[in-house]
Amino acid sequence: ATDSRGYITNWNDHCSRITGFSKDEVYTKKMIDIVVHSSGRNDFIDLIERVLNKESIHNHEVPINTTSGKKLTFLMSATPQITTTGQAVGITFVGQDITELIEYRNLLEEKIEERTFELRQALKKEKELVEMKSRFVSIASHEFRTPLSSIQFAANFLKQYSHRIDKP
Repeated sequence: ATDSRGYITNWNDHCSRITGFSKDEVYTKKMIDIVVHSSGRNDFIDLIERVLNKESIHNHEVPINTTSGKKLTFLMSATPQITTTGQAVGITFVGQDITELIEYRNLLEEKIEERTFELRQALKKEKELVEMKSRFVSIASHEFRTPLSSIQFAANFLKQYSHRIDKP
């Protein structure tokens, strides 16, 4: 949990185990400065503003720092802490480490991109083969059409004038 200025006011043992930061290391420090990874700071500022305007946020991905320097991805929900007068005085965060799921999702997306590329290549080759077949059929029919036309002309000529031809 944080106060309305973003200073950490509550840090449980689970947070310590996952991030490596002890309660003493994070208390009285801004969450955005110590826990939120630099790649997600602007997004996190927006999230805090929305929650302090009494909007609950659910399932928001937030990049988190650890003491070991590893970047984790948390699926966060944030709820404003409201006084009896209706003033937002802090935020309660609940998060789940989804780093492994994100890595798996990224791996699947890469595989999908590879397969899509392979399928596009195969489709391109298939189109080329269909086009080659079409050209072959067109050329073959053109090449056969001329001699067949001559043969048909001769056959019709013989048929039409067969009565004038001397028979041996």
